[in-house]
Amino acid sequence: TRRSPISCQLRSTAAQSYSRVNAGPARRTPTTSGELFSAPLRTVAAGAMQQTPGRNPSYLALSIFNLLCCCLPLGIVALVCSIRVENAAGLGDTERAAKASRTAKILNIVGIVLGIIALIVIIVIFAVQKSRQQNDGN
Repeated sequence: TRRSPISCQLRSTAAQSYSRVNAGPARRTPTTSGELFSAPLRTVAAGAMQQTPGRNPSYLALSIFNLLCCCLPLGIVALVCSIRVENAAGLGDTERAAKASRTAKILNIVGIVLGIIALIVIIVIFAVQKSRQQNDGN
C-alpha cells in the first residue's frame, strides 16, 4: 500500500507535536510501515505518588486550614494558588508551579499570622470588656 504524502506529513507533524508536549528524552520506534515515530520515554516507579525532590509542594491542606480557621480572604487566594500548583505540575510547567507554590506558601504564612493576631486582639477586647463590667458592678 502506498500512502499519500499528505498523510505522511500529518503523521510526522503529529509525532513532533506529541514529542514537544510530552517533554522528555525521546526514543525513535519504527511503525509497521517503516516510518519512525518519536515518543518520550516514561519511567513509573513504585510509590510514584510520593513527593519527589523536583516537585513543588502545593500547600493544599494548609490552604484549606487557613481558609477555615484563620483568615478567609487570604485562605481563598492561597487555595487558588495551591490548585494552580497542581495544574501547572500536571502540565509539566515547573516554573509556573514553583511561582504558584511560593505564593501559596507566603499567603498561608501571612494568613495564619493575621489569624493569630486577630484572635489575640479579640481575647484582649473581651477581657477588657469583662473587667469594665465587673468594675461598673462594684
